[in-house]
Amino acid sequence: SVALGVVGPEDGFVVGGGAFRRGGALGVRSVSPSRGPVSGGTLVSALFEGGVGGVSGSSCRFGSVSPVAARASSVGATGGSSQCASPAHSAGRVSVEVSLGPGAYSSSGVSFSFAEGGVAESVVPSVGLASGGGVVTVVGSSLSEGTCSFGGTVVPGVSAGEGSLSCVAPSGVAGFVAVRVGAGAGSSVGSGAYYQYVSSPSVGGVSPSAGAGGTVARVSGLDMVGAGPWCRFGESASAVSALSVSSSLALCEAPAGEAGELSVALGVVGPEDGFVVGGGAFRRGGALGVRSVSPSRGPVSGGTLVSALFEGGVGGVSGSSCRFGSVSPVAARASSVGATGGSSQCASPAHSAGRVSVEVSLGPGAYSSSGVSFSFAEGGVAESVVPSVGLASGGGVVTVVGSSLSEGTCSFGGTVVPGVSAGEGSLSCVAPSGVAGFVAVRVGAGAGSSVGSGAYYQYVSSPSVGGVSPSAGAGGTVARVSGLDMVGAGPWCRFGESASAVSALSVSSSLALCEAPAGEAGELSVALGVV
Repeated sequence: SVALGVVGPEDGFVVGGGAFRRGGALGVRSVSPSRGPVSGGTLVSALFEGGVGGVSGSSCRFGSVSPVAARASSVGATGGSSQCASPAHSAGRVSVEVSLGPGAYSSSGVSFSFAEGGVAESVVPSVGLASGGGVVTVVGSSLSEGTCSFGGTVVPGVSAGEGSLSCVAPSGVAGFVAVRVGAGAGSSVGSGAYYQYVSSPSVGGVSPSAGAGGTVARVSGLDMVGAGPWCRFGESASAVSALSVSSSLALCEAPAGEAGELSVALGVVGPEDGFVVGGGAFRRGGALGVRSVSPSRGPVSGGTLVSALFEGGVGGVSGSSCRFGSVSPVAARASSVGATGGSSQCASPAHSAGRVSVEVSLGPGAYSSSGVSFSFAEGGVAESVVPSVGLASGGGVVTVVGSSLSEGTCSFGGTVVPGVSAGEGSLSCVAPSGVAGFVAVRVGAGAGSSVGSGAYYQYVSSPSVGGVSPSAGAGGTVARVSGLDMVGAGPWCRFGESASAVSALSVSSSLALCEAPAGEAGELSVALGVV
């Protein structure tokens, strides 16, 4: 509040409707750029603390030259900035102070230098090989055709537009050098006008040396220091940005592309030039794509050994894995890769019921994206039955092989029979009678039980033998056995009640060829079996 008194400094004061908002003491913290030519015209931004906003007439003071009206000014809660164009001034260093409105100037002593000739403020690019040859653009003020000095080595320059000069960097020694412009001693250097010379990198090795696109390769070598690094896979490929781990290690992601042997080059000065090819190479495989998985289903408890057949990829890479839905990595128990593809075997993880995609990755590369599915099912999963053929009259002992199988029931086309455990992952059941044809075999009594691609059982009719021709002969004679319903897993023939069965050749459902075994002379019954 502002009060006024007319009778003395101690009493009789009257407070009116007006007020005064007092800001903190002004103090300039920095100026940028910190130098410019004696001809003036450099737009200088002065950052300050203190002050108060809402005041018009902000200005700067360069040495004793004031007021220099601010072209722009902003004030926040703790400070702000003012932009002023430097006036013409003799060469030398002066303090820059600011004033907000009609108030006094700050008294911080932050300096600005007026220089004869051009002023270099920055160089682009700021890094180059010690061998030289890189084209460098010097940005600053009062720059025209003249010379550039890299740490004292002077090279010619040409104008690259208003306020910039283009020069070819000479050779130098690894490290930083100041870049100056103009031939005279009055040329100056700005806060950003420094150029870093770096040694050419060397590539010693690439690991892994093979993989699909997306594989992250560890590129080792020396002198991997500079603006990069960047990697290039192949002579004509575009460079990709790499991750620098140290001066001797960079991580590079191989891009997707055609399969083949690729040289690996490393650059540290930019994505366009300065690349060095080392002794290491990368063998890129074709794009990975899963073609099929077997089995295609398993229990929610996991543990099913799934074989994924894929195309593409490249061999010689360790660390292959599978992904079931969002669950990864699931380490492959076995993996093989040929010229056009291969297979990986992975144990399914525990997962909720439902269908998920199965994808593969060879080594540290990205996973395939094929969408071939695997189903997780509640209860047991039947994958195959042994034997897979039986008589329609029933009574054959069948072993159901799958996963999550224990004592329970077997269903043959809907007819449920009891089963007993036949060892890990198998259940033994006696097939009920049925009708000739194929039926699905399921395990477990609940509706959640499933059936695998191979869990089918074939019922066949009992065959009949009508005649044998020739009806006599020595051991080794091939007899033509005629009859009906000679269809199933066989046929087999047996000569005599106690003889072992011999495999026969099926000619048709009514004819089989059987070779009589050697043995004692006598009349032998001929029996035929198909299961």
